[in-house]
Amino acid sequence: MVRYIFQIASLVFAGAIATRADFEDGVLSEQERVILLDDHNGLRSETALGNTGDEPRAKNMVKLVWDESLAEASKAHADRCVWEHSSGDYGENIAASAASAPGYLSFSTLQDNIINWHDEHVDYNFASKSCSGVCGHYTQVVWAETVKIGCAYQMCGPGFIWDDTYPFQSFLVCQYYPPGNYIGLSPYVEATSDDDIASECPDEYVSDQDSGLCVMPSTSMCMDSILNVAGTGGAGCAEIAANQEYCDNNGAPSHCPVSCNACAEFGCADSTLSFEYDGNAYTCAQLATLSDSDIQNYCQLEEAYSTCRGTCNYCNL
Repeated sequence: MVRYIFQIASLVFAGAIATRADFEDGVLSEQERVILLDDHNGLRSETALGNTGDEPRAKNMVKLVWDESLAEASKAHADRCVWEHSSGDYGENIAASAASAPGYLSFSTLQDNIINWHDEHVDYNFASKSCSGVCGHYTQVVWAETVKIGCAYQMCGPGFIWDDTYPFQSFLVCQYYPPGNYIGLSPYVEATSDDDIASECPDEYVSDQDSGLCVMPSTSMCMDSILNVAGTGGAGCAEIAANQEYCDNNGAPSHCPVSCNACAEFGCADSTLSFEYDGNAYTCAQLATLSDSDIQNYCQLEEAYSTCRGTCNYCNL
């Protein structure tokens, strides 16, 4: 007996995990969630670096993070087993696959669906922002300003799309926030050279040259200023760490982002407080007014780059 598998998706994505016996339960494992997220970011990286056919490189492609609320909403829609988009303040890609016998659909099928979305780039013209076929899945996958994703799937029976000739049918839903695919807009800002890749990252993001993506600074990169706050009689981040009430004061989180648990907001930003250096009070705004060569010289000092992290471009050192 010949068995068939049909997909509104194709190809095999490298790195697929082994098929599990309970795939038909319609539930993604934690490992599978991570892989679907990595698959999306891998494709975004491929495009950002200029390795997607004729598509240009990108200046502002953000690395996605998993969002559980989007995953739950995707699961609710997938469980309906109705071939249509849901509605909400998010973007959404959907895909379906079918097989004539059990065991032919697996987690790698879902990965194939995502690859197929990205392969729509062959019909997309970046210069004219036009499409000669179906391109909306591709543009959502690489929409630079989308920062969150959540996916889910369900196994649906005959009648979902195909008849009972193919009784095993999967339905993949991925939702994205903020949504993409705004008419008249490009999915990302074109980079005209390799040095231009990830050069226009949004606030609070830093450039990762290896992936070509804009990423959130890791906690390991984040550091407190080693300088005391001016006018406090010698108080620094050690004192602030010992008394978290200080973190409620204006400026303290910018000076001591680690101690105040504010790395996401201030890990790559200047301290907004005056600080003591050589017996005098200074601000990062003063440092920023110096010549580029003087700034570079001062930013070799830990006193400077731990405090004026934005001016010293600390996160990209």
